[in-house]
This record gives sequence, C-alpha cells and structure tokens, in this order.
Amino acid sequence: MIRIGTPYTLNIDSKKVSSFFKKEWSRPIALGDFNFYKWQFIEVPNQNNIDNCCIAINENSDVIGVMGVNSREFIDDNTCVNGGELTTWIVKPEYRNKGIGPKMINFLIDKYDILIGMGISTDALPVYLRSGFKYLKSIPRYIKVIDWDKII
Repeated sequence: MIRIGTPYTLNIDSKKVSSFFKKEWSRPIALGDFNFYKWQFIEVPNQNNIDNCCIAINENSDVIGVMGVNSREFIDDNTCVNGGELTTWIVKPEYRNKGIGPKMINFLIDKYDILIGMGISTDALPVYLRSGFKYLKSIPRYIKVIDWDKII
C-alpha cells in the first residue's frame, strides 16, 4: 500500500529523503547533501523546523517519491493564504505511471490554498495540467516592499 504525506506526518527521517534524491536523481544534486536539504526545506522561516516535502512511501516505508515543498504565505486580496512552493520532484522509475504523481499533487492541493512551481519538466507538465494547474510560459516578477524597516 502506497502512503502519501510529509516526512513529519509519516514519521520518516528527512535524511532518508535526502538520500533518496542522492540515489535516484540522474545526476549529482545538492539535495543529496543532507546539510543542503536541511537548509532548503527544514531550517526555513515559518516552518518551525518541520519538513513539509511531500513524499510517497511503500508498504516497507521506503521512500518512492518526493516533491520538494516550502510552505509560504501568499497575499491574496490583502489576505494571507496558505501556500506551497513546489520544487524538485522525482518518483522511482518502477513506480512511475502508477498514479503516484497525481496522488502526491492531490495531497498538496488538499493541504494548501495556493501552489506554485517553476521549471517544470516536460515529463511532469501533463500531470500538473491534468490536475488543474495553469501553465505560464513566463512569470512576471513584481516586488512590493510593505515595510522597509523589516528588511534592512
């Protein structure tokens, strides 16, 4: 039985998730270094040192898929909403095309109000589109500093 959740909710050590990236990614990746993984996903503001990445595990509690996620607050019409910034996504080859990707995305859709992802691979793009995501070829970048004193 495949379970979807976070390392925190599924009681999986984040070192195991980092090792999964190191083993399964087709080329060297910084996320395979646990210190970098920890910096990228755990020791970030507003996450209380909790790993919010989305993982899929099999019946033996082996990690078989990971979607990197950073929880973020987004401002929508002057209201803070719960958002997730999606990054590096990988599913073990022998588990691909078995519905795990859509289950991971559905888990994230249920958890967050807003999801964004950039640099989507051509392999993953159809899964996102079938899940109701919109594809933008380019994203305009606008920054509004609300309180300069807080960032100086």
